[in-house]
Amino acid sequence: MKYHIPSLRSQPGCFVPKLATSKVTFSDGLTFQRIILIVAAATTGATILITLFLTGLHIRYYTNPAEQRLIIRIIWIPAIFSIFGPACISSYTAAPYIEPFAKLCETIALASIFLLCVNFIVPDPLSASNTTIGDLCVEVGCRGNPSSLRDKLRRSKSSALWLKRAWIAVFQYPVIVFATTIATEVTIAILCPTSLAYSRARLVIRIVNAISTSAAITAIVNYSIRLKKSLEGRRVGPKLVCCKGLVILATLELVVFAAVDRVTLRDATPRLTYFDWIIGVPSIIICLEMVLFIISFIWAFPPSPYRRLGPSSSFRSRLIHAVADAVNLINIAKGIVMAFGSLKVARTTAADGMLQSGYVAAKTEDRTGDYGEL
Repeated sequence: MKYHIPSLRSQPGCFVPKLATSKVTFSDGLTFQRIILIVAAATTGATILITLFLTGLHIRYYTNPAEQRLIIRIIWIPAIFSIFGPACISSYTAAPYIEPFAKLCETIALASIFLLCVNFIVPDPLSASNTTIGDLCVEVGCRGNPSSLRDKLRRSKSSALWLKRAWIAVFQYPVIVFATTIATEVTIAILCPTSLAYSRARLVIRIVNAISTSAAITAIVNYSIRLKKSLEGRRVGPKLVCCKGLVILATLELVVFAAVDRVTLRDATPRLTYFDWIIGVPSIIICLEMVLFIISFIWAFPPSPYRRLGPSSSFRSRLIHAVADAVNLINIAKGIVMAFGSLKVARTTAADGMLQSGYVAAKTEDRTGDYGEL
């Protein structure tokens, strides 16, 4: 038996099997959807409480805004992820429209962890409105360049190139995900959610997102390896493991669940429906995982490095300042603009600066001499 679900599809003819939405309760009178909604709400509440606790510790010692605003932004990601879980479970009809926006949170997390690593080398690198890749080349690029490139011109060009490529690989991610989010919303609007075409389109979109994610993560790993010695003592390893683990796991799960859509349609039961499989189960898994990730963030992003400097203002003013800094995404917007600027300009700027300034040339020689080959 089949019937129409107008809330999922405005055009006539989109039919789904009865087992997709049937509401047969368990012995306690609760449906599977209601049970996982309760669990999701509880885990989301726990994640939010831990997030507020860790955020409060950083606000208490908010002594390095350039770094801590990025850390606070990253800390918030598990809680935001968790909120999407109960929202999707509570309304299966709205879930396909809500879910794609969770992916945008991942882009903020990866871009922020990359900027944090850059900030460890060059404090607040995007504070100046006219900052270019060439400007960052001397302080960042040349440290990560092999010391075998002794020629100043070749070294400056190579420095700008590897940093530029890493920058593009990281900041293409928000652009690609924004485009795929729009594509997902269009797909939902024009295709039936149980059709083969919809499943294929969803799988293709998630594969594109996975490739984009892999490029961004690879660039961050390459950056941390090149600048390993310069980043010593900053606990970059735990930060990258926790942040990248969150993104990689969420991405893989999206691809896997998109791939098994057709299988779960056949395996649906009156108590465990099709939409329980494709929406409810992934959402509750994400909620459970986010509790573990936010606990690991306490280890990866502790406030202890910032306790050595006593706060100079009241907690309320620091709270307002920290929240305003964290929600201000202008630095990510600048990063995107820089990433897709002219590569030729960046290379020319770096080369001219290296050749025309004796100070810069000497500084570069010191960097490669001190740190050697990474």
